[in-house]
Amino acid sequence: MKKPIDPKTHGVMDYLFGVFVLLAPAIFHFHGLPANLLYVLGIGHLLMSGMTAYPLGITKTIPFTVHSKIEAAAAVFMLASPWLFRFSALEAARNVYVAAGAVVLVLWSLTDYRSMWRGSLTDIFPEEYRKAA
Repeated sequence: MKKPIDPKTHGVMDYLFGVFVLLAPAIFHFHGLPANLLYVLGIGHLLMSGMTAYPLGITKTIPFTVHSKIEAAAAVFMLASPWLFRFSALEAARNVYVAAGAVVLVLWSLTDYRSMWRGSLTDIFPEEYRKAA
C-alpha cells in the first residue's frame, strides 16, 4: 500500500509542527520545565527539518530515512515526557505532549520515506553509465 504523504508535504508539516511546538506553551499557558523542553524539541525539530535531504530541506545533510527514525524516537519521547519528567498533573502541558507525540506518530506512519529513491535506473544513472551496462 502506497503511503499518502510525500516528502514535500511531510516537509511542510514538519515546519508547521516545529512552529506549533514553539508556540504551544504560550497558547496553552504553561511554563517551566514542560515549556523549556518544548522549546528545545521545537528548535531541534526545525533544525532537523532544515538539514533533511528532502524537497524543503536547506542543507540536505540528513537522509530522509534517518529523519524518519529520529522522528519516531521523538514521538515516543514526547508521549512519555509528562511521566518521565513528572509533569503529568499539569493537564495543559500533558495534553500538548500527548497530542503532539500522537500527531508525529501519525505523520510518521503515513509518510512514504523511500519515495524519493524510487524509479528506474535510468532516473538514477547518467546516460554514459547506462550504455556501459
